[in-house]
Amino acid sequence: MIFLPSLLLLICCAVNWSEARTGPLNYGGMNINRLFESEKGVQHSKTESNYTTYYIEQPLDHHDPSNKETFRQRYWVDDSHYKAGGPIIFNNAGESNAYPADGLLSRSVFALMAKEMNGLVIILEHRYYGESHPPLSEKPQWEFLSANQSLADMARFMQQKQLKGIKGDISAPKNKWIVRGGSYSGSLSAWMRLLYPDLVYAAVSSSGPVQAQYNFYQYFNPIIQYGPPRCVNALHNIVERIDQFFAGHPSDSDKSQFKNAFGVDPRTPDVDFADEVMGVALGLWQQASIKQFPFDEVCSLFTNVKDPKKQLQVYQKWVKGALAEQKDQDVGTDTNGEGTGAAQADAQDPYLNSWMWQVCSEFGYWQVSPPTSTSWYNRRVTSNLVTTGYYDDLCKQMFNRTTPPAIQTINDYYKGWDLHLNRTIWINGEWDPWRPLSVASDDAPKRENSTYELSFVIPHGVHCYDYSVGAGYKNSLAELHNVTISTLKQWLK
Repeated sequence: MIFLPSLLLLICCAVNWSEARTGPLNYGGMNINRLFESEKGVQHSKTESNYTTYYIEQPLDHHDPSNKETFRQRYWVDDSHYKAGGPIIFNNAGESNAYPADGLLSRSVFALMAKEMNGLVIILEHRYYGESHPPLSEKPQWEFLSANQSLADMARFMQQKQLKGIKGDISAPKNKWIVRGGSYSGSLSAWMRLLYPDLVYAAVSSSGPVQAQYNFYQYFNPIIQYGPPRCVNALHNIVERIDQFFAGHPSDSDKSQFKNAFGVDPRTPDVDFADEVMGVALGLWQQASIKQFPFDEVCSLFTNVKDPKKQLQVYQKWVKGALAEQKDQDVGTDTNGEGTGAAQADAQDPYLNSWMWQVCSEFGYWQVSPPTSTSWYNRRVTSNLVTTGYYDDLCKQMFNRTTPPAIQTINDYYKGWDLHLNRTIWINGEWDPWRPLSVASDDAPKRENSTYELSFVIPHGVHCYDYSVGAGYKNSLAELHNVTISTLKQWLK
């Protein structure tokens, strides 16, 4: 693994190979497409796109030939830079509505790769997200929503000799496909290279949480470790006051008054409330980009406020205003993506709960308060009311699921931190709250870079930082793009 400052020194002093040559996971859905659109000032909810929407008919169950049920899966294409012989740059958009895909196709690292490599870019919407799902029904067939089924969607797509919107036969392995993704989509990119090495020529995984984990309290560690100390201390003071308040067995009247001060419906369950009001601030950390760092807005609240009581009052006022701006959302929605917001999804569109199903059934990723036995507990920035039991209850409430996520099965099958792949580039951000579950985790086995497998950590980078095109901290992002593209070109020879 290379930290980018060392990489820059290597490029300057060793060989000039840069000229020759990482989401829902917001917690609930990591929502990388929305993250990118918001960074560019584009509303994800806009109804127009410069790109035609195409569809492919996919089996609902790739593993049972007797099941003839199918669904239509959306995809988008940009061939403006394509020249015969160039690579196919393939992205599964992951755990969010992929429409519109304009940002990814024309203004992101995918567009940069296509321009520099004469490539064709395809964005495929993940099954059970957006409009790529079976017909609506009272009882969705959740058993067909899994990472494995999604990977099979991708493999089948890659083998099609004729695809609407694409001239000629670009199928794999006849043509060289590079699968690239970020966040959960980054995990899918790596897992495609693992399961379908005959189809996937190379992979680039950005911020991929390849290690499933039940108790993921480490999500908040980068905020505590790298956030401005005065700001982190203030948030910890606020959490302490929230926990002390509920530990004092307050009356219903006192609870109502306390919740009202934050602008939260008094009927909201205590744990939902505690998770929500801290999530308003903590969710901003993951949304950083090379152009903005939204978490600074939170920190500015405490510039001249040192008294814990006043810090709470200032924060209450800010959260109340922030939630008022989100009045079109459900009262219980958690800006970290989980909580009752997921549980209260429109009954007419059960697929709004798709990511919740995936974490309940496969990945866990429960963002909880750290154990009291760890040094992080006395610096925690999330309430001790938020436990794994809280999320287990949500899984039962939403899906009548009483078995825990298949963490061990997922890690055994996809190899977790022990995953090593040929012709694969791993990219992570130093400050990314998802890095603890990536191959660049401080807890993962140390790995050495080789000719055909590279791992980079972007200094000061947060989630899917490399999706953006620009200089970055001390020019690290621009250098990273140069190295990534140059390496892929070498592999394609």
